[in-house]
Amino acid sequence: MLEQDNTGYFFNGRSPQKYVAQIHLEQDSLTVSVADINEEYEWRYKDLILLKNFSNGEGKFVDSKFPNMELVITSKELFNFISRKLSKIAKFYILKNDTRFLLAMLALLLISGATLFKNFDVLNQRFFPKALEKNIAAQTTEILRSEYRFCKNKNINKILDKLVKYLVKDLPNAADYQIYVIELDVENAFTWGDGQLAVSNKLLQNAASPEELLGIMAHEIGHNEKRHVVSSMGKGFIVSLLLGNVGAAQLANFLVLNSFSRHAETEADLFAIELLQQKKIDHHGLKSFFERNSNNLSAEEEKLSSYFSTHPASKERIKLLDSFATSDFSGRRLISDRVWRYVQQGCHNWQ
Repeated sequence: MLEQDNTGYFFNGRSPQKYVAQIHLEQDSLTVSVADINEEYEWRYKDLILLKNFSNGEGKFVDSKFPNMELVITSKELFNFISRKLSKIAKFYILKNDTRFLLAMLALLLISGATLFKNFDVLNQRFFPKALEKNIAAQTTEILRSEYRFCKNKNINKILDKLVKYLVKDLPNAADYQIYVIELDVENAFTWGDGQLAVSNKLLQNAASPEELLGIMAHEIGHNEKRHVVSSMGKGFIVSLLLGNVGAAQLANFLVLNSFSRHAETEADLFAIELLQQKKIDHHGLKSFFERNSNNLSAEEEKLSSYFSTHPASKERIKLLDSFATSDFSGRRLISDRVWRYVQQGCHNWQ
């Protein structure tokens, strides 16, 4: 019989140090106590996401509200107990019953092959079925609508849609891109694949120029064209997703807070610069976004972000953009100052 108190390991996301953790089980949650750093966390089962299936003596979970932290389970019995909890409280199924199992098996085959060749991200990017990515993206749009408020100001939506359509017009095999404005209290932009993009209302209000917003859009388009979304999903997360073991709030938080690898972020930056130059749009807008964010970080925070974050630090990205951005033209203006002032007012009509 499983004991109520167990031992595992814990990463707090602030350093690469692995700490011994005491795990206390409750009916609806578990408590993680780390004596070495005098910290304690309560993780609800409904907020947990399976990060790594149990193999080689360990399995991993993350809390969707604190995705930078990891809980490493070394007991197969405890791992199975938590997994069963996740299965019982799952709130939705991504696909219909008959196809969900078959597609999950396909994902398992992809994962097995990727594990064999030690290159899961690349295999996922190249061979993950686009039809499956499209299905997941469509379902995810509805899930995000259930968790966040979407702008229904037709004028703002039309302006942003025209900008995105202009950026992707000449891309080969481009998806049918859609962009949404979501009410978030952070400056953020993100994508969940198949041409689905979102920008936060706060980002619209704080963007320094239309070119800055276009640079961010181009960056997110780069993530789409390079298929970084499917490559960023962990092996365990994909299987959990397809088998219906992920709740709506968990998936929404995963997408909003999702961090791509340093390589993927650099690849998206370079894609954005090339796309902006092809469209004769001032590439310095993307640079100004990083400069603005870098200025909001202390020197110590910037240093830590370089060492411990999967994202390159803002100052590193600025140097990279400078080294690859060769043209110095001011670029064409796609929207007038009057229209830009209207966009910057943000959305005040939500659904």
